[in-house]
Amino acid sequence: MTANTQAPASAPRAWIAAIAVSAILAIAGAYFAPWLHYLFKPLTTLLIAAMVWRYGGDAEPGYRRAILIGLLLSACGDVFLMLPGDWFVFGLGSFLCAHLAYLAGLCGRARLFAVAWPLPAYAALAAGVLA
Repeated sequence: MTANTQAPASAPRAWIAAIAVSAILAIAGAYFAPWLHYLFKPLTTLLIAAMVWRYGGDAEPGYRRAILIGLLLSACGDVFLMLPGDWFVFGLGSFLCAHLAYLAGLCGRARLFAVAWPLPAYAALAAGVLA
C-alpha cells in the first residue's frame, strides 16, 4: 500500500495501540529506567509522525506537511534535551520551530483574517524570549 491509499480499519487501531504502549514506556522510564525514557520518548513522537504520514493522505497537503514537520522537529527537541552537554538551546529552538510549523498548518486551514494574527504575534513573542 502507498501512503495515500486507505488501510483496513484495524490498522489505525494497531498504530494507536503501539503509540500508547510507547508513551507508557516513556513515562515509566522517566521514573524507573532512564534508558526506556531515552528510547521511547522520541519514538512515541516518531510513531505519531509515521501514522500521520501513512494515514493522513486525505488531509490538505500543506496542512499534512506542516504537522509532519512539527512532529519531526518535536522529536529533535526531545533528543536535544536528552543529550548530555549543553544542547538546551538547540532543543528550545527545535520546539520553537515545531510550534511555528503547527501554527502554520493550523492557521492555513482557517479563514485568513480570522486567525492570521497569532502567527506573527507568536513569532514576535518567541523572538523576544530567545533574545
